[in-house]
Amino acid sequence: MISLPAKFEKDIQGTTNYLQHLVVINYSWAISTSSFQMAGINYQPLIKSLGTIKQSVDIEKNNFKTSSVSIKLYNREYNNVRIINKLFEQEVINKPLKIYAKSQTAESLDDCLLIYSGYIKEIKENKIKIDDQEITEVLTVNGV
Repeated sequence: MISLPAKFEKDIQGTTNYLQHLVVINYSWAISTSSFQMAGINYQPLIKSLGTIKQSVDIEKNNFKTSSVSIKLYNREYNNVRIINKLFEQEVINKPLKIYAKSQTAESLDDCLLIYSGYIKEIKENKIKIDDQEITEVLTVNGV
């Protein structure tokens, strides 16, 4: 059985819940779907979408497939550097990736529910054309 953080468990008992996804890359990047501060850390609104987390277990064959997730990010500035440049200059492939669910009264990551823990497997650029110029609009980070 999953052990829920006390604040998270209390928050989801109410009639109105506000859950937000937080992503932490390599223990140092803090991103979310909106901008806010928690425990002195500024979370940047860089997440466009968060795919489903996939995992499978075959009891008969005693196999366990590693879970995976895709995160689409806006290619905006993060600490004065465009996210695409930051991803490649710091070589985040095989670095830790954690996804949390934050409830309305959470004050730190300890109050949030860890829903995914893995490593970054690949980064893909999705480009769009505007006036014959290619612009990287969305990045997809895949984790295993």
